[in-house]
Amino acid sequence: MSARHPWILTGPWYRWQHPGVAASGRLSAPALHAFASPGFVDEFLREPQRSLADRPDDHANSTRKLFLASHRRFYIVACELHCDAPGFPGVARDQVCEAGFVIRKHQLARTGTRATGTRAVGWIPNHEHPNTGAWIEVDAAPDTRCDEQIHHLFPLVPPPGNNHHSAHGRTIFFAAVPTGSAATTAAGTPRFDTTTALEIRCFVRRHRDGCPRRSTTPDCHGELVWSRPSEPFRIAAPLDVQGVRHDPAMARAAARLFLLQPWLKEQLGSLAPKRPNLDDAAMTTITSNANIGSDLSPPLVYRDPVEPPSP
Repeated sequence: MSARHPWILTGPWYRWQHPGVAASGRLSAPALHAFASPGFVDEFLREPQRSLADRPDDHANSTRKLFLASHRRFYIVACELHCDAPGFPGVARDQVCEAGFVIRKHQLARTGTRATGTRAVGWIPNHEHPNTGAWIEVDAAPDTRCDEQIHHLFPLVPPPGNNHHSAHGRTIFFAAVPTGSAATTAAGTPRFDTTTALEIRCFVRRHRDGCPRRSTTPDCHGELVWSRPSEPFRIAAPLDVQGVRHDPAMARAAARLFLLQPWLKEQLGSLAPKRPNLDDAAMTTITSNANIGSDLSPPLVYRDPVEPPSP
């Protein structure tokens, strides 16, 4: 069936507006999953639905923030592959010869002052000079070749015999989302900053009929099938006030720097470290609690699990 019909790359079924209902999944996008432990990949493999619930502090000006590993936050993106046929069946994993995602700038296309859509602006690595590249406007959904920086996706395979796992009977791919990069432009500007809105587009490469299987990736030049863009997000600053609150030790360090910065500036002048870019009210709260060793971390709240609809 998958050889005769187009493919659709969606979000995972448990994140659809109506979980498991095909009509609500067709237009869904890859989903971000948040975790609070460095062992987040193992947590996701055990049960992908058990990720942190969204909090108001996770957004700034309606755009999601991705916190850093130093904030005790880690992220996974997941998508699910279907055949565009009656019943919206899945596609066998062996029909996919490559799976990955790209990170693009989330930019609006404008005609005069009116927004007319979005522009696809991707990171193109410079292979002659490692860890350098440039943000360049690209084709939103290239057919067979992608010159952007590709991050590989991996199949989510449920444990043998676990028929209750959320990936049972599904073709789901996932990967960790980088929140930092050593890459810069030729001028030295970091690839990621704290002000640019970003988005993720996932893709799979359909194995071309008649092409012999090879061990390389990709093993053919088959068609690329693209997802819709993920929700836009920004990377949090190292001393983001909400991020700092996730780690009491980091909160205390930020509080001390906040308090000592005027003295350091007097002693060191321009060599003094910059004061944390936090509003006084937020920093006062952190300082007063950090000085007495309080745990400022907000309680961890997990998403409620959902069940697929009955056949």
